[in-house]
Amino acid sequence: MSILPVNKQEWFALLLFPFKTYLVIAPVCLCIWAIANANNHVRGATAEATGRVLFGYFACTCVFLVTAVIQWFTGRHAAALENILFAAIAFFIAYLLAPMSATA
Repeated sequence: MSILPVNKQEWFALLLFPFKTYLVIAPVCLCIWAIANANNHVRGATAEATGRVLFGYFACTCVFLVTAVIQWFTGRHAAALENILFAAIAFFIAYLLAPMSATA
C-alpha cells in the first residue's frame, strides 16, 4: 500500500482532488460566512464572498471540462463522463449561488 500514486491515472485523480473537494467545502464555508455576517449590517460582504466562490466554481467547471476532453481523446470515456458530471454539478451550484452575488 502506497500513499503516493503509482501510475498516471492515480496522479491525474490526485490533481483533480482539490477541485472535487472545493465543490463540497465552498458552499459550507459560504453559508457559515453568511450566517456570521447576518447581524453585522455589513452591506455587500456576502455578495463579495459569493462572487469569489462563483469564480472558483467557474474555474472548477473549466478544469473539469478540459480534463474530460483530454480523457475522452485518450480513450478513457468513463473517466471523461465522470468529469463532465463534476463540471455539470459545479455549474449547477454556481447557477444556484449566482443570485447571492447581487447587491441591492
